[in-house]
Amino acid sequence: MIRLSDKQAFASGEERDVYLHPEDHSKCIKISNVSPSEDFRPKGLRDWLFWVTRGCNSGYFDINYTDDLFCRQLRQRNDPEVFKHIPRCYGLVDTDLGKGLVCELILNEDGSSCITMKQYIQKHGAIADAIVIRAVDDFLNWLVVKNIFLREMGGTNTFFQYKKNGAVKLYHIDAVGCLDLIPLANYWDWFSRLRIRIKINHLRRRKIRIRKT
Repeated sequence: MIRLSDKQAFASGEERDVYLHPEDHSKCIKISNVSPSEDFRPKGLRDWLFWVTRGCNSGYFDINYTDDLFCRQLRQRNDPEVFKHIPRCYGLVDTDLGKGLVCELILNEDGSSCITMKQYIQKHGAIADAIVIRAVDDFLNWLVVKNIFLREMGGTNTFFQYKKNGAVKLYHIDAVGCLDLIPLANYWDWFSRLRIRIKINHLRRRKIRIRKT
């Protein structure tokens, strides 16, 4: 069992706290703070239907479980390019804070913390830097080509990773895979790519403004 209770989380979100892996500083451990209990029962019609269609598996209400599940499914494609813009997952581990998901730690090349897309836009407004524009386009094109379905796009889940040579690469760190009530995107590639393109168009209209020069 990995001891984390005497460690300080270096990042926290709505559903998880993130700790540096005490035995491997190239990895982090994500601890869910909304994990379902053993006697979990869903509330509301939508959650009941979701639970029943997943074989009454309460794990689908735990983001660590679903992230691990979808990362294992991606590994089965035997294509390293599917992890070009998302961190690799290394499975669930026991910690003294509960089950944790071990993931690749994404930092800038100089070891500093990455900024999120939300932080970048708040600071710079419309994106004018040609290097960043190319990085955004590369990320969004990759989503379609590799058929990577993201439940949430942009905002605090998408990181800008800076290289020492000034290059920029985008990483999406959370909420990978389709969890629709009827997850058609998990069965039909054409439908998944359609949904991905719709999400990209929404992102470009609502969140990303490219300043033309």
